[in-house]
Amino acid sequence: MISIITHSLKREMIERNDDSLYTAMRSANDTMLTMDNQRLRSLVASEVGHKNKSTDLAFQRDKCGETIRKCPNTKTIQGELQDRESKLDILAKLCRFLIYVVVIKPSVQGNIIHVLNYGAFAVPYSKCICILHEEKEDHYDPLCAVNKQNLNEKITPFERDEKNISELLTIFIREELH
Repeated sequence: MISIITHSLKREMIERNDDSLYTAMRSANDTMLTMDNQRLRSLVASEVGHKNKSTDLAFQRDKCGETIRKCPNTKTIQGELQDRESKLDILAKLCRFLIYVVVIKPSVQGNIIHVLNYGAFAVPYSKCICILHEEKEDHYDPLCAVNKQNLNEKITPFERDEKNISELLTIFIREELH
């Protein structure tokens, strides 16, 4: 069990390259040894190709508590569907996880931070993972829970209903990102 007293969230720094989303996903869902980025990318591309065949297909996702309806590869009231968002929705489906993404967007006043989730409206997944996205560099890093007494003891993925994860996310954002 994860406790806010005994655990904290830690950012695992991964190599800065075009594959950081896939590497972060593999690290966060503990599949670094069983799947490579090329395989994960091909699964996403296959799913994107499948979705593009049906223009009527729509899906929902929760964005900071606000429900947004989007159709792949079309313009909506909210603007053009971003490739990154489509990939994250597909990754949530493929990995069968709720994905929390902490987005850091630099601004003149300092960083603007949003927590988005992907897969919330899909089949209720029992596990969740957390990743960090630096929007300026378009770079992703996985977040994991670590035991404060033993930093080598990392926990990821998490139980979806783990109540302390949202609190640990809040503490991480307040202490590490501001």
